[in-house]
Amino acid sequence: MTSAASDTLPPSTPTNPPRKRAGSRNFFARHWRGDYSLARSYWLHTALMQFGVVALSAGVTHALAHNAPARAASSALLLIYAMGSALWVWAVMGTWRSAERQQGRNRLTGASNLWPLVAKVMIMLGAVGTGSRVITDIPRLGAHLRTALGEQAASPFTVMPQRDGRAILFNGGMNDGAADALEAALQKAPNATAVVLRSEGGWLREGTLVADVIRRHHLRTYVERACASACTIAFLAGEDRAAAPTARIGFHRPRAVGAEHDQTPGATGNELWRAYGEAGLPDAFVRRVQGTPFDQMWFPTAPELLTNHVVTRTSPGGEYATMATQLTTREALAAELRSAPLYATLERKYPAHFSRLIDTVWPKLQRNATDAEVTALLRDQTGKLYRALIPTAPDALLFANAQLTLEQAQALQRVSPEACVAYLDGTPGASAAAARLPRTLVTREQTLFSDMMQAADPEHAPVVTRAQTLPVLQLAVAALPLDEQRVLTLPALRHAAPPSERCRALIGFARSILALPETERALALRGMYADAPGPDA
Repeated sequence: MTSAASDTLPPSTPTNPPRKRAGSRNFFARHWRGDYSLARSYWLHTALMQFGVVALSAGVTHALAHNAPARAASSALLLIYAMGSALWVWAVMGTWRSAERQQGRNRLTGASNLWPLVAKVMIMLGAVGTGSRVITDIPRLGAHLRTALGEQAASPFTVMPQRDGRAILFNGGMNDGAADALEAALQKAPNATAVVLRSEGGWLREGTLVADVIRRHHLRTYVERACASACTIAFLAGEDRAAAPTARIGFHRPRAVGAEHDQTPGATGNELWRAYGEAGLPDAFVRRVQGTPFDQMWFPTAPELLTNHVVTRTSPGGEYATMATQLTTREALAAELRSAPLYATLERKYPAHFSRLIDTVWPKLQRNATDAEVTALLRDQTGKLYRALIPTAPDALLFANAQLTLEQAQALQRVSPEACVAYLDGTPGASAAAARLPRTLVTREQTLFSDMMQAADPEHAPVVTRAQTLPVLQLAVAALPLDEQRVLTLPALRHAAPPSERCRALIGFARSILALPETERALALRGMYADAPGPDA
């Protein structure tokens, strides 16, 4: 039985009543919940912080673009972009919740909800703008993602000392690691004094690093085929800069990774223009480069390259043993020749001649011959077949060959009268003279030779002797001025006349033959080559 007093006692209470759980004091958590005031959340946490993130990311991206490989720079940019996006979501969500809390308090106190409403509208407008920018950035981010995963700006490169040790062959794009590879190759070839460049371009930063290596080792630079875009930075670092007549050195405006338009990428582009200026390129030349879109390429002519100090000297071509370095087997030599339409036609039409050509050239490569020596040998060997086919070709090709020869002689006349005479007379210096021909004329000659191999018919061609053509040739000589007739007909003057006079007389004789009526013209041209050996000789 309990006492009555006990019935009047209040229910027992715990000695430690439960407390209300306190919110986290973490700054990021408090902002996310909207604990801070609307003014602080909007202006300090969102606006000011976003501005700071943009400035910081711009600075970091700029620093990485100049001091890190493209892969690292793109990876960092993607990381910064992802962190910036997450921070933006955190900032606007916290500000939105702060605005809602402010609206709740204002309803209780009867205060105006204008500023919370304005803040929400601004957040929504900002979200629309941010979403639009993200959609616009997708292609650029995709390009950076591919770069971060290892995609490079150009084809893979190889860097190797040439077999004679005189030069380093750089073949391929200015991709990440190109400068380190060049430095390593130079350690293996301490006597190398030049870099032979074959590159379509690549990263501007890597081109600048390659240029630093070239400058530090006081190397010469040389282009036989092509050097374009970022490769030009490396080329201009050479103390001596030369390009073969067939070389193509290309310039255009640079573009940042993933950029939709070919706009100069800020400070990187400024560095490019500064590098061109330090190399001595005139302002007008640089402006021409700046005006060339990224998806186009400007290839200045040989005189333009020399006049604007892109090259420091003209080169006859073939200065180094590049072919000997790359073509290390007979099969590689055959494949290289076969890749050219001219030699592919030669193998198909005259396989025995193609096989003898390989037999003749291969020993030269094994002895580390320069490209000039190999090219001269190729021209000499194919020239024998060319001369043998001319008398058996259709009239149209016969006349085209005569016109081409005249234009080649005129081109060489502007370069050197001695080269003009050697080329027209077919002396031992003819191959060296032919190496100085413009690219367009060389291409026309190869195309004509290929057509001639296809169309010539040695078995059914009319037989023409020199005796039959002598009256026609005399008629062509008679049409020349007297001084040119004397140079061509008098034995005492034939070799004693200055090269300039002899070149002029030979060019006049070629023009005179082309001016003959078609029948006499064909007879004269066939007779001039009548004593050439047959194609299988």
